[in-house]
Order: sequence, then C-alpha cells, then structure tokens
Amino acid sequence: MFEQILQHGVDGTLDCFFDILAWSFTSLLAGVFPDRNWKGEIYDPLSEAGKRAGRPLAGHFCAALVSLEGDLEYFASSLKLPRWSVLEGPCAMCACKGYGPDTWKDFTSDAKWKTLVWTPHEWNLWSGKSTCRIFKVPGLTALNCSLDYMHSKYLGSDQYQFAGIFYLLCYHILPLSPLSNLKTVWQRMQEL
Repeated sequence: MFEQILQHGVDGTLDCFFDILAWSFTSLLAGVFPDRNWKGEIYDPLSEAGKRAGRPLAGHFCAALVSLEGDLEYFASSLKLPRWSVLEGPCAMCACKGYGPDTWKDFTSDAKWKTLVWTPHEWNLWSGKSTCRIFKVPGLTALNCSLDYMHSKYLGSDQYQFAGIFYLLCYHILPLSPLSNLKTVWQRMQEL
C-alpha cells in the first residue's frame, strides 16, 4: 500500500487492515470458522457464514502466526512499536534506554539491559506497548517481530561467499587448472 493513499487516524486504513488480519489469524489459531465477522457482528445463523460458524477450518488442524517480519521503519510506522531513533526507549523487546544505567550500549557480560528483556506477559502489561490491532491475536506480542533478513545483513557479503566458493572449486576441489576449472563451472552454471 502506498503511504499517499492511506487514510490515517483511528479506524483508518491500517487499523481496518490489521483488524481483518487479527480476526483471520485468531480464527486460524482456533481452527474453526468464526461466528462473527471482522467487525464483531454475529453472523445470521441462516447465512452461509453462520452455517459454517464453529466448524473446523481445516479438519483437525489450526495455524499460529509466529513471526511478523519487516524493517525498523515498518515496525515503527505500521506496527506502532517504539522508534529506533528515540533515545528514551528505542526498543520494543525490552525496557532498555539510550543512556544511563539501562543503556543498550553496555556490552559487558553483566549489562543491566539483559535483565530488562520483556516476557510476553510483561509486554502485555506495559503501558507503552503497541496499539496496533494485529496484536489482538492471542499470544502475539512485539517479541514475535523479527527483522527482514534483507534489511539486517550486509548485502555485499554475498559476493565474498560466492568468491570463496569459486576459489575453493577452481583452486582446490576440481582436478584441472584454475582457469579450466572456472570454465567448467561457468559452463555448468549456464546449462543449469
């Protein structure tokens, strides 16, 4: 969704979107068709949705949402988690601070912030927790958030890994000269 077309504020686009997702994921977790729609309105028992209410969604299976992935901007702007650039409390995973005795910048083995990591129960009791409606899903907290791998790794590392593999293949593993081995590897890659 483009930021320019979102309707902001309470009951705006993202609130409705996350309400629908929370309703759906909660139904999947329960493993049964819901008896009400995403707005909380009970289905007419004679409607198709009303007739399915309470029946298994997928036999005896259910599904649990275990991770919300994104980058730091998404966590702050869409999931309403603390902004990483705020010094007072930049973390959604713990009660660390930017400075002082609770700083996350302490990398000693007995750093105080290590004792400030939330449990799901503590996060739910925290007055500063996210108001994003996706967190209405039972058991879902900020502790289920994980950074998108493409946003949390050095993208240039791939070139070093591939170069190392080519070096090992051409100079140590394959039987011919390095140049001949490289030609063989390149030919096989093109064939694949």
